[in-house]
Order: sequence, then C-alpha cells, then structure tokens
Amino acid sequence: MYHPLDILSEKETDIAREVISAAYPGSVLFFREIYLEEPTKAELIPYLELEHSGKLSPTSPRPRRLAKCQYDVVGSERVPEFHDAIVDVEKRQRVSHTVVGKQHHATLTLAEFEIFVETCQTSQKFKDAVAEFKLPEGFDVVIEPWPYGGRDKATDDSRYFQGLIFAQDQRSGNPDSNFYGYPLPIIPVMDYHKREIIRIDRLATGGRGDGLTQEGFREDIIGHCSSSEYVPELLANGTREDLKALNVLQPDGPSFKVSNESLVEWQKWRFRVGFNPREGATIHDVYYDGRSVMYRLSISEMTVPYADARYPFHRKQAFDFGDGGAGNYTNNLSLGCDCLGAIKYFDGVITDAEGKPTVAPNVICLHEQDNGIGWKHTNWRTGRAVVTRSRELVVQFIITLANYEYIFAYKFDQAGGIAVESRATGIVSVVNIDPGKQSDYGNVVGNGVLAQNHQHIFCIRIDPAVEGHQNTVYVEESHPVAMNKTTNPEGNFYEIRKLPVEKSSWFDAAPQHNRVIKMANTNRINPISGNPVAYKFTPMATQLLLADNESIQARRARFAQHHVWVTKYRDGELYAAGNFTLQSQEEIGGVSDAVKRGDDVKNDDVVVWSVFGITHNPRVEDWPVMPVECYQLNIQLHEEGVRHDVGNDDVDSFLRLLRDVSGMSYVDDEAKEKKEKVKKKRSNVERPAIVSAGTSNWQLSCQFPHQTAAEMASLLDTYQTPLGSRYASKEMLSLFSMRTRAATWRKLWLWLAESEQELGIKEITDKALEQMRANLVITDEAFQVVQVEEKRRRHDVMAHVHAFGQDAPAAAGVIHYGATSCYVTDNADLIFIRDGLDLLLPKLAKVIQNLQAFALKHKDLPTLGFTHFQAAQLITVGKRAAQWIQELVMDLEDIENVRDQLRFRGAVGTTGSQASFMAIFNSDGDKIDELNKKLCEKAGFPGIYSVSTQTYTRKVDLRVANALSGLGATAQRIATDIRHLAHLKEIEEPFEADQIGSSAMAFKRNPMRSERITALGRDLQNRNANAAQTFASQWFERTLDDSAIRRANIPEQFLLADAICLMLDNVTNGLVVYPRVIRSHIDAELPFMVTENIIMRMVSKGASRQEAHEEIRVLSHQAGSVVKNEGKPNDLIERIRNTEYFAMVHKDLDSVLEPSLYIGRSAIITERMCVEAGEKIARYRHVIEKVATTELSV
Repeated sequence: MYHPLDILSEKETDIAREVISAAYPGSVLFFREIYLEEPTKAELIPYLELEHSGKLSPTSPRPRRLAKCQYDVVGSERVPEFHDAIVDVEKRQRVSHTVVGKQHHATLTLAEFEIFVETCQTSQKFKDAVAEFKLPEGFDVVIEPWPYGGRDKATDDSRYFQGLIFAQDQRSGNPDSNFYGYPLPIIPVMDYHKREIIRIDRLATGGRGDGLTQEGFREDIIGHCSSSEYVPELLANGTREDLKALNVLQPDGPSFKVSNESLVEWQKWRFRVGFNPREGATIHDVYYDGRSVMYRLSISEMTVPYADARYPFHRKQAFDFGDGGAGNYTNNLSLGCDCLGAIKYFDGVITDAEGKPTVAPNVICLHEQDNGIGWKHTNWRTGRAVVTRSRELVVQFIITLANYEYIFAYKFDQAGGIAVESRATGIVSVVNIDPGKQSDYGNVVGNGVLAQNHQHIFCIRIDPAVEGHQNTVYVEESHPVAMNKTTNPEGNFYEIRKLPVEKSSWFDAAPQHNRVIKMANTNRINPISGNPVAYKFTPMATQLLLADNESIQARRARFAQHHVWVTKYRDGELYAAGNFTLQSQEEIGGVSDAVKRGDDVKNDDVVVWSVFGITHNPRVEDWPVMPVECYQLNIQLHEEGVRHDVGNDDVDSFLRLLRDVSGMSYVDDEAKEKKEKVKKKRSNVERPAIVSAGTSNWQLSCQFPHQTAAEMASLLDTYQTPLGSRYASKEMLSLFSMRTRAATWRKLWLWLAESEQELGIKEITDKALEQMRANLVITDEAFQVVQVEEKRRRHDVMAHVHAFGQDAPAAAGVIHYGATSCYVTDNADLIFIRDGLDLLLPKLAKVIQNLQAFALKHKDLPTLGFTHFQAAQLITVGKRAAQWIQELVMDLEDIENVRDQLRFRGAVGTTGSQASFMAIFNSDGDKIDELNKKLCEKAGFPGIYSVSTQTYTRKVDLRVANALSGLGATAQRIATDIRHLAHLKEIEEPFEADQIGSSAMAFKRNPMRSERITALGRDLQNRNANAAQTFASQWFERTLDDSAIRRANIPEQFLLADAICLMLDNVTNGLVVYPRVIRSHIDAELPFMVTENIIMRMVSKGASRQEAHEEIRVLSHQAGSVVKNEGKPNDLIERIRNTEYFAMVHKDLDSVLEPSLYIGRSAIITERMCVEAGEKIARYRHVIEKVATTELSV
C-alpha cells in the first residue's frame, strides 16, 4: 500500500494517462507531465498524526491518490491547447480540469528542444546565416536550445524558442570536445506552432565603446578563438598525477535506515524523500527527536538573468525550475562519484510525450559525510581534549541545464540543524568578441570568448511545522544602545529586538543588525529560557536582482527582489515565480502576489521563502569549467532544549580508530586490545563494494566489486578493449583468451607426440605423454615462466615449449618434435576459427528466428515503402523484415560454406614440403599421411589442405573475413533501417525502464543498440581489407609480417561478429511497432498515391483520361503546396470531393483510401521467405531453444 507522499508508480501513471486519453477520443494529445498531486493539508495531517501516534490501521482514512496531468490537446489547426487536470487514480476518474489561458505557456519539454534543433538544421534562413561564416575544415555547427525568455518588441504571445550557436572542432574525433570555445554570433528564433525559423538575430561582437547592434561580421569569425578542452583525454598536459588515494569506506554499512523507498531515519531524524519533475528532490514530514519540525522543504525556483545590454540578451533569462522542470534534468548519480561512502539511491518516474512512464534511475542519493569538527573543548588545566566529528546526512540531486550544473543538497546534522546547499558549476555561457577587445558586459575568459555577467538567484520554500502547524515568524535584530546612566552606563550593552510578523510581507537581509528569521511555536515555551521553541536562519546577504524594476527581467522575477517572504499557506502554492514562467511577462501567482493579499500570518499556518543568489562576474579561472560556487542556508534548532551531546557516544571509539589509522601508540592494555579488534575487523573487510542493508539498491560508489585496489588501479591505467569489457560474450572471449590459446598449443603438441609414438617414434615415452596430459591447462605460474623465456629468447612459441617442458620434464626433449612454429600457431588458429564460427552460427540463426516471428506477425500491416528515403509504394512491416531475413540468410549460407570448407594445416614442415617428417619417419611418406590423418581426427577436421607453405594459405583468412564482413554490412543496414524508423517513430528497438537516452535531454529514446550495431558493423566490414592485404603481401613460402596483424584481426573480427549477433538478438526480439504512427504517415502520403486509381475510375465512367489527369494534377499541386508551405495535413481528397468535375467518383473516394489495397503480394512474399528461412535454420533449433534472449551488459 502506498504512503500518501510516495511518488506515483509507473502503474499509477499509466492509469492517469489512460483516464486522460479516454476523455479525448480521436484527439491528438501531447503529455508534458504526470506526477503526484500531493494531498491537501486537510487530508494529510490527520493521516500523519495517526501515523506518528502509532494508531494508523488498514481501516484508517487515507488521502486520495491524485495525479496531476499536464498535457496539450492538438486541434485541427495544429495549435496545441494547454490543459491541467487532476485524476483520482484509485477511482480512475478525472476530478478537476482546467484549460490554461493562452497568456500562459506550458513548461517546455526536451522534445520541443529537439524539434528546434531539427528545424534549424532544415531551415534555409539558418543555413544561409551559418554560411556567412568561413569555418575551418573539420568544424561543425552545434545548436544549443534556450527558452525564449520574456516577450520582446519583435514577437507576440505565440510560443517561441531560441538558440545559441557554436562551432565544434571535430578533428579529434571526440564528441566531448568543448564547442563553447567557438561561439557564433547568431541566434535563430523558431515559431513553435509553425515549426519555422522566423528570423536570425545577429549579435554584436564588439567591445567597450562599440555599438549595441551589429550587421556585418568577419568571415573568419572564430579564427581568433582557441581550444578550451576539459575532458581528461583531450588535455594537452594530462591530469594531475601526484595525488594519493583517499578512500571513503563504511565497512559496517551506513547508519541510516530507509523504509518503503521514501522514509529515512537517522540520528533522531525522521523524514520522507519525494521527487517531482518540477522541483526535483523534496523533503516532507520532518521530525527530530520525536518532535515536528517541518511539513515540507524544497527548492522552489531559480532564475538566471544575463546583464548584457545588447539586443537580444534581455531575453537571456532562464527559470530553471519553472521553464522546464529541474526534475526532468536530474543526473543519474550512479554514473560517477557524485557521492562517496555507502549510498542509497532513489529513483524517480518521468513521462514521455505519450504519457508513458519511465523510471529515472538514481536521481537522488542519500549518504553520510564527515564535515570536520562538530565541537571540541580542551581543559587547559588537565590537558584533556574532547572532540567530536560533525557527521551529516545528505540528500542530494544534481541537474544539468545545457552548460550549467547545479548541485543541491539537504543536509541534516546531529545537532538538529538543517542546511540547504546550492553549488553552481559547469561551463559559463559565452558569446563571441572581436580580438583584442574587452567589454563592460562580461569578461574575456579565452581567445575570442566573452563570458557574460549574470546572476543565479535561488528561492528555498520552507513550510515550518515547529511542534505543530500554528507558527509565528519573528524578525530578530541586534542594535546598539546609546550610552546612558540608566541602561548602558559604560556603552557596551546592545539590545535584541524581536518583532512578530503580523501580516504577509517581505524582508531583506541586514547583516549590520544581525537580522535573524525565527519560525516559532508560541504555544510551546522552553522551561529554562522562557522563550518559544523555534528554528532560525540568517538570511544570506547576497545581492538581489540587479535588473531595473521596470525591465522585463524584473517584472518576471519579483521573488528575486527580496531576501525573505512570509506568506500564509495555501494548498498548491509552491512556486516562488508562479506556476507559469516560460515566456512570462509578469510574475503571476508567485510570492509577490501572495504577499499582496495581506493575510494574517501570526500564530497561523505560514510559509517562509528564503532568497539568495550569486552575482557571477566571470573570472578567467572559471574557464573552461567553473569551480563550484557554494552557498548554504543554515536552519538551526533554537530553544528546543535538546542537549548538543552529538557524537558523544562515539567519541572514544572514533579517537581510537583515528589513532589506529595514523599509527599512534596506545598507553593501556584495554586500548591495545581494542586496537587489535579494530584491525582484525578492518582486515576482514576486503572489498566493501556492496553494503548489505536489506535492499538491492544499496551500493558503495566508485568501487569495482571484483578487483582489489591494486587490480582496479591496473585496470584503470591500462587500455581495455571495449569488445572484451562491454560487448562480446564470455564464450567468445574465452575462446580467444591467452589461456585457451596456450592450452590449445599444448594439446597440439600432445596430439603430435601421441601420433608420433603410435607411428613408431620410440623416443616418446608413456611417462612423457602422461605428464603432457596432466599439464594441458596452463597455470599462472607457467605464464610467468613464459614471460621470462619470451623476453630472453624473443620467440613466443619456444617460450611456451620451455614452460611446457618445465611442467612435463619427461617430455621436455620431445615436445615440438619435427614441428615448426606454425604447427601450433596455424593449427590453433584454424581450431579457433572453426569453433568461433560454430559459436556464431546458432546466434545468427536465433536472430533470423526472431525476425521470422516478427515478420509473420506484421505481414499484413501496411507501411510506406521508401526509395531515396522518399515515400514510395506501400509494402507491409512484415515484408520489410523479410528483406532483412533474406540478407541474414545469405550471411548464414556464406558463413556455413566457409565453415564447411575449413581444413587443417597438419604437420607439413617448415616450407610445406614435409621434409623434416621424412627424416623422422625414414622417408616413409605413408606414415606422414597417417600422421596427418591422426592429427585431423584428434582435432576434428576432415583433412588437411592439399598444399601449404610454412603456413596454411592466408586465402583462408580472407574467405572467413569476407563472410564475416558481409554479416557486418547486413547488420549495419538493418540497424540503420531501424534507426530511421525510430526517427519516424514507427518502430523502436527495446527501451528499458531505467534506460537513459540522453544525459542532457531526458525525454530522448535514442536507438542506442542500433547505433552500436551500426558502429561495430562498420568496423567488421573493414576487417576483410586487413585479411586481403595480408594474403596479397605474403612472399613465396611465408613472411612474418602476417603475424602481428593476425593476432589482433582474427580475434577481433570474431568478437565484433559475436557482439553484433548478441545485439541483433536483443533488438529483434523486442522491436516495438506503433501502428497509429505508421497509419498517420500513410494517410499523409496515400492521397497522392491513389490519384492513378481515381483517374482510371473516371475513365471507366466516361471521362477523358487527359482531362482527368489535368484536373487532378492541379489539385495535387495545390495540396502539396499546403503540406509544404503551410505545414497542414494533405487535403487532396477533400479538394477532389469538393470539385464538381469528380462528382461521378465521389462515392468511391473513401474506398480507394484503404491502405491494404496497395500492398500487393507483400504478405505472400513474407510468408514464403519465412518458410525458406525456417528450413535454413532448422539445424540450429536444438541450440536456439535452449538460449534465452540476450541481455546486454551495457
């Protein structure tokens, strides 16, 4: 059973989506958010009181589970209408509904940003603007979408987007190369409803004393800019190498407890963690030591106004919570060392444009951290010092907003205090500036790069519940008192003034008076001090909004003009700048309006809003990535009467542990004994990578669970091929491993010795063979011998001969008898090639079987065919898959053919003449033939190649490579089709609940698997070139330039093929089809395609073919113009229906639009191909049936 404050589950979100969708049959809906509508206080407080009293039962009244749904309804004119509704998910009914006025704009989505980027890329205006600049070779354009800000003189109330434009140096091939160092001075503006770039704003690039606007630009606009990389691999001087390890370990696990994925208990604290797409992490129902502290705590809003006076930078103002929702931009905190120690991660749930829920993994982390000394006192008389460490419990989330990162943390200490911390980092926003100039609007932080002055102004919403919900806010100040005989005769006295806040109002920080805000319960008095119990904070005396009071920036952000606001609680009043900030003209429904109500707030349910900010005038040191700028609001317990004995229980144990770590000695036996216990306990904690705390979500960050610290350092400092670490299967990696290769060599030496003994070579004894059989698996110690021997002899085969001889001393003199190195190296390679193909073939057959089922399921589903990626005659989804099947069957046949024609090299001597074996067998050629027959039987080959040189012919490698290369080409082709279909939103590859499509654009469902297949397929296609060139460059009977390249090329082409088959299995078994989208695309194109049918029907009814053709040609061009120039649906059929000339076929028009009439024999073709494929893969069914669908490890 859900707690009323638990976030909506995926199931509940689905229910809400279904209720809303059912309310609009036949309409197109675009969902923006679905998340928990928190219960009203009237509903929730009685429930919480029962919970805290221990009287809660299954029959207790529970608040309704409500979902807040925000969505667009797209009308016939394709202009969306923004709706806000509440759904009771238990009753499955909509309980409230509002059509939001057009003066407000819905929060933006990342889908809209993507539309903006795509619109720019296809806009001729944008292309022409970019073409004015002569970018260096190897540079490409990057589009950074931005909210439009407040309306300006050039626009109306429509929905707009703008973007900052940069160039990226792509010559390094690293997609993380910093493009911010190359700003281009243009801003494209898009009318969202028209999907059109309506203008290009041109940015002035001058400096101090130059004009506010500018028309012309230098062609070489970034010629004076320079590289400003920050990713480690692109740093010219690398990263620091002089830091020693600093590990944060909690071998006993964390001290906190988490229940029901929301309830946190730690050191007298008890609270719940929530999450929503607007505010990110929220804190609820906070208790300390059994006493109520707060009802709710959150980051309410932040605005970032830029101070560049040049047009159009007055629009450069983001409301990072209101414009798009901070929760939508949260980082997955498991991806990096964002938190240290034993961590509990909390997931969120977000929705896509269809309202479908997706788990956003690890959006919040919970962990403990050490914050230095908590308190300390030294008794100078005895010399004894008592000290405690200050441990904090941290609830943290991080958001990425284009260039900037913000790290927010709620920190609970052991003295009853709460801190709310904001850290700003990331990359400062920059524009282009002419060489050699400076500016009043910012600082030149790099060549040609001006970082504009700006502010970050935050608002924290505090809903206090100090010992109950009736609280009074006091403003307390300390003032000097004039010297006087009565109260201050010596002039050293100052007075404290306390004024209760009677009406909703605002206050500013006053450090000169030590102004403090206290949230007190005047009904609860501390018996010692006689003062009411309270929590207090000192408003941060940071600079407030600097924009002129009448400016658009100021009018939109009234909350940013005062440090503290006190308002009366109202349900749903959560956001300092109001519900709607995107393109707002005024702050509506924010704290400014709440204060204007003049509500009574004394001894009432109050809300306190704390505002603080960063005035960021950038430094050179802030480039290219800004060190964190940290601000913290400290909310402290006051007059509660709780002793501050924090950590006392742990003082002695902590000090002893500290001394143990530092190597300090102990003065008594008890201390020594405890020291040994601590050391023993620590020694038993070898790899504290997983903290067992009752839930699978617990883990220790930044640890590798299967390596020691030394091993981990070695892995991190040594290149590991991603084919091994990320993509290929264990069985394929094992086949081409060093141990398998060495063991196979030993088997080949054993088989040779056994066969030679059987054919009369008396020097090979039974004891020798017995020792060889006992040491076929090579040990780590033997590998060490090999390394020493190879370094000494510079010959890998002879190094293994000597190592094998040490393990089998009775055989040391006969190992490798009569053989050359290629006896083991080439024969082993042939074994690996054969076994590798045997591993690949069933996997490829499994892919074909997946597609076979998919094709048959969708054999009758019409879809657009595409030629030149332009709409063409209809086929079916199944027929397209049948084409893929046919090509994969061809690859299966090619690989089978190569596999079936493989032969063994055998024992043929140094040049293939078998001369050395003629010497061994006294010129008895029959024995040599028998020797090779025995070797082939032992190795499982039908025979040896008729002619070999020192090696088997490298034509074999080329044939294998050609077959595998063909598979790579097919895989890339299929994956590319799927990627295109995903772009069209017709078919998607599997997308898991916790999967992230983009680190920045949370809405994205990138076809990662298909992109990976494309990349690996491209690599595999090129591997046959290595094989061809190696074969072609072999001189006479052999040159050694084939050795090094084959060591890499043969295993890697098999690992590539293996990885491709695994990923194809995963993708093809989980393809998702969207028939409605497919039909919408058909409906957009089919009217043009059926014109020939209409003409034929007209002719059959007596009309002239040429006249009908001309009439329909004119109407078709008119309809095409509407589609292309106005962005409206294809209305050709309506035009025909409204044209009297076509009256004789009007009644036939609906019937000609049935897509199934135009798919030809697609279904039959699909069925035939599937039957053929079934016959081809029948031999592998016994393997396929035992194999589950591949689960990708990354």
